[in-house]
Amino acid sequence: KQMLCEGRGQPQFSFGKRVEAMFEFVAASLGKCQMIKQEDCGAVVTPGKKIKYQPADYSVVTEDGKAILVEVKNHHANPLNPWTIRVSDLRALRRYAELTARPLYLAVFWSWPRIWTLVPESLLAKSGDKARLQFGEAMKANYMSALLGDVMIGTTPPLTFRVTSDETKPRTVGSGPDGITRFTIGAV
Repeated sequence: KQMLCEGRGQPQFSFGKRVEAMFEFVAASLGKCQMIKQEDCGAVVTPGKKIKYQPADYSVVTEDGKAILVEVKNHHANPLNPWTIRVSDLRALRRYAELTARPLYLAVFWSWPRIWTLVPESLLAKSGDKARLQFGEAMKANYMSALLGDVMIGTTPPLTFRVTSDETKPRTVGSGPDGITRFTIGAV
């Protein structure tokens, strides 16, 4: 109990819980999920086993019926630096995924560019006691679109939004004492 109380005071705990909740809302708002359920609540009992199992943060069932597990993480550092996880933690997540017969994905929120990536755990490169994920690799293998319906719009700058007035209607710039311009939109 003391460890939990001490952990709650850590910035990582607060950021982690906030990002975890944010993922749930992002996934739900994208419209390609039938169900999103918090998976990591409650005790995990493994009678007679000394093997560590770690439930992922969420169980997600997509529109087409694919059931996956999603572990949510925040990368609050320069995206040029890889996001890392202890190999032992990744193994515990993988064991749980295998036991429940669902693939494990990692949803990483790269906070500096404000981008979500959703990648299969197999994409992580292991080195010593850490597994790493590079931002560029995560972007190339991102399943946010395929599984959850996320989209990005790309354009060559500058992006211009023009509103022109209807020349057949009254249009006077700042005609009243309030300085408000009243006109009818002709084209966008």
